[in-house]
Amino acid sequence: LSRWVLGKHWRTATPEQQDAFVEAFREMLLSSYLRSMTEYRDNDIVFEPLRSLPDDGRVSVHAVITQPNGPPVQVIFRLHQPKEAWLIYDMVVDGVSLVTTHRSSIAQEIRNGGMDGLIARLQERTAEEPAKPGPAAR
Repeated sequence: LSRWVLGKHWRTATPEQQDAFVEAFREMLLSSYLRSMTEYRDNDIVFEPLRSLPDDGRVSVHAVITQPNGPPVQVIFRLHQPKEAWLIYDMVVDGVSLVTTHRSSIAQEIRNGGMDGLIARLQERTAEEPAKPGPAAR
């Protein structure tokens, strides 16, 4: 996912910057997106049958999250299989791609402050996020 979001900037980053970006981006995603998924823990998630075979090492998995007090949420998980394991490289929620959303803002941050500035900004954002308790803490 980090490579897809950075796009051409991945190739120009040093290995140390790549590692630091992967860690900072992962932490930012965990604090802002994935931990909010705990809000859906009492909702039903229905995974639809695959529409195509993963012949080329890529597949899209469609799901619908039903909400008791709102409309259903359409989610598409885009996966690829570089080796043995399938890895998510994008998630599309109600038509909005995580990669597309972050790619333009990340490119702008790199233009403004370079790769190191981007990494520092991601780390700042994560530090600013209030800790959200997980299911065990509730």
